[in-house]
Amino acid sequence: MALLHHWTVATSLELFKGDDKHNFWQIMVPQSGYEHPFVMNAILSLAALHRAYLIRSDKNQHMADAAVHHTKALRGFQEALSHFNDENGEAVFIWSTLNLLYVFGISGRLSDGLEPHPNPLSRKDRMLGVEWIPMVTGIRTVVKPNHKVLKSGRLSKFMTVGNWLELDPDAKPHPEDERLCHLRSCWDGTPDAPTYEEALRILRKCRLFMAQFSGIDPLEEAGFNRLWSGPLLFIIFAPQPYLTLLHQRQPPALILFAFFGALLHDLDDYWFLEGWGRDIVEVIDDLLGSYWRPWIEWPSKVTGLNQDE
Repeated sequence: MALLHHWTVATSLELFKGDDKHNFWQIMVPQSGYEHPFVMNAILSLAALHRAYLIRSDKNQHMADAAVHHTKALRGFQEALSHFNDENGEAVFIWSTLNLLYVFGISGRLSDGLEPHPNPLSRKDRMLGVEWIPMVTGIRTVVKPNHKVLKSGRLSKFMTVGNWLELDPDAKPHPEDERLCHLRSCWDGTPDAPTYEEALRILRKCRLFMAQFSGIDPLEEAGFNRLWSGPLLFIIFAPQPYLTLLHQRQPPALILFAFFGALLHDLDDYWFLEGWGRDIVEVIDDLLGSYWRPWIEWPSKVTGLNQDE
């Protein structure tokens, strides 16, 4: 009960900051948890992880509690997925979202110091999305067959990306957008240029999407138009060939992802994303080396990696 109480009075309120009108996380998600134990365990795992973030003196114990509930949640989710239908579609979507936040929280700086001999290769894989990118794209897979049902239910506000389709980054030139457009030079003439160009277009739209909510309270009618959803839209809409190039650690793909890290850095005050933007850029800086480093000068500067610039 202590973890559920913490979810209600603390964790749920930290997911959509500044929006006291939206009670989805605080009230409706626990309601789903009462109906579906695997959702409740996902709630408790994230609440325990949040307590680990807040109470560092008991971090290890809270993280152990989080792991226990997450294991139970994962087992229940796998069973629910084997009987996926309209009845549990909402719960599966909620679990998928909670699990993504859990993975961000557990894979970030909160885990620093837990391993006596951390593997630098493992850290690079984490920062470059080997685990969490499939989870983001997996949410879309979960939603697609049940989109109409979900849109007509309690999740209706989450089944829209607002004005995403109408956004045109070419309509209003902006200095930050010009920095992104300058990246074209690093893949001009390569066989993968069309893939990079499409990924760049999506990243430019993400920047524009996030700019709409910078410095203002999100509007309830904006649906899923929340500042922190902006970077994730890049992963959702980026072409699969680009994600493959990123997994291969091709330099132009890494450079684009460093700029994604700069966008993610804008969300550093969300506890489950703290440090992610800077750490992504740091990993990419290490992988690229001196030849390609000038291309990520701006992400390095805005994330604080290069304090001298």
